Formats: sequence, C-alpha cells, structure tokens
Amino acid sequence: MLHSTATESSVIEELKHLLSKNLDTRFPITPLNICGFLLDPSQLKIDINRYLTQNNTTEEKLLLDMIKKFKIDHVSRATTIENIHTSSTSSSATTSETSSPRIKRNLSVEYMYESQHNMKKLRENLIQKHTPSPIISIDPIIAEIDSYLKSDVVCDDVLAFWRSSGDKFYHLKRLAQIVLAILATSTPSEQVFSTTELILNAKRTMLASENVGKIQMIHDNYDLLKKN
Repeated sequence: MLHSTATESSVIEELKHLLSKNLDTRFPITPLNICGFLLDPSQLKIDINRYLTQNNTTEEKLLLDMIKKFKIDHVSRATTIENIHTSSTSSSATTSETSSPRIKRNLSVEYMYESQHNMKKLRENLIQKHTPSPIISIDPIIAEIDSYLKSDVVCDDVLAFWRSSGDKFYHLKRLAQIVLAILATSTPSEQVFSTTELILNAKRTMLASENVGKIQMIHDNYDLLKKN
C-alpha cells in the first residue's frame, strides 16, 4: 500500500514516504530477521532481492556472516587444520624417509670435496623437503549454504525439516537452533497490543474492526501529523 505509483498527488506521495519511514523506524528489518526467514525452507522461493540490494549483501553472505557471528564455524575450521597438519606430517615423514639416506650421504666428509653441482642439488632437495604441498579445498560451509539455498523443499514444519536434514546441513542446523529459538515478539509489537487495549475497553466494545485499525494507525503516526 505504501509503494509509490508516481500517479498520485504530491500530498499522498509525501504521506506514503512519511508512513514508510516511520514503519521502518518502529519495525526495523535486521539481518537476524532475514536469517530466520531464510532458515525456513518454505520461504526460499520468495524474492527478497530488494532488501539484499539495499543492504549490499547476498543470501549466501548473510548466512555465512551469521554462522561466523555465532562461532558455529570453529568445528569445521578445527577439523580442516587437523587434516592439514596430518597431511603435512605424513608428507614430511615420507620425504624424510626417502631422502634421508641421500642427505646423510651428501653431508658426509667426502661430500665436502665434491663438485658445486652436487651442492646445488642438495639445496634443491632441502627446499623441496621443507616446502609444503599446496592444498586445494572448497570451504565446506559455503558448499553447505549453496546446497541448501538451491534445494527444492516442500516444508510445512520447519522443525521437522531440521530434525530430518540436520546431518546434511550441520552448520545451518546449529544456526537454526539458535535463531529460530529467539522470540518473534518485540517491544514495538507489545506497544501495539497495549494501545489496542486502551482503545477497546469496557465502555467501547462496539467499535468495528476497521475503525479500530484506523484509530490505531492515527495513534501510531500522530507524530507525523504534528510535524506537518
């Protein structure tokens, strides 16, 4: 309703702008809200590109930032470091076993009188021994997020989904346990209920729902009327 159509009068356009601005102030949309939205697989087909563009982010980056914020990625990182360490130790041990006799021979007294060519060869062997082999790997968390966002899921129960798919999306399941456990209510929404309680009291029980909505809207935006 507050979307500008560019066919209305300047007064209506200004009113829509003020109402929209006031709505964003009272009920701001935060990355945490969008994260909870994305963790419901039944909502993945809804287009939120407008929000993503305004905040210069993407669905993948938003979920990854939340995983890092709640430090859920430390398990994956620790496992990766352990694998790299094991691989490096194994590689060093193999190189040491294969090149040890040659190095011992090269470092013997007789070697001191050999040609400069052998010295260069020894230097190359030492460099090769102590240079770690490149490890090409894909971040498992990014791959997990990408797989989840591309999945086509028909889901009526978000909790049942995470119970059944938790092993496939380990980090996202941990994130869902944190984010989806946060209460959806907030102070502004509680204020709305308090205001409605004042509007509908024992002496005013015959108000139509439309009139209650109009009174509520005037109350919530009364500060805009005072400014103009």
